[in-house]
Amino acid sequence: MGKIYKNQGALTISLTTGVNITGATCSVAYRKPSGVKGSWAGSITDATDGVFSYTMVDNNQIDEAGKWTFWADVTFADTTHAVGEAVFEDVYLPGE
Repeated sequence: MGKIYKNQGALTISLTTGVNITGATCSVAYRKPSGVKGSWAGSITDATDGVFSYTMVDNNQIDEAGKWTFWADVTFADTTHAVGEAVFEDVYLPGE
């Protein structure tokens, strides 16, 4: 992903599931350094290879410095649900 900074707005997170996600609903799930969990609705960019992404809509979404955890959260068209392997990213304060 490259270096990420607190309150960075120009950021796209892409995740690859490795399975076909045609017709699925995909989210980038996260856990902030404080432990707060949430998710952002993803857009499928390559259904066959299982790739989807989320682009930050404002500067306040990455609002904590420290270690963030991201993972894929997918609900398939047949309503089955799957989660992906966690990806850990350090978020830095501006100037670090």
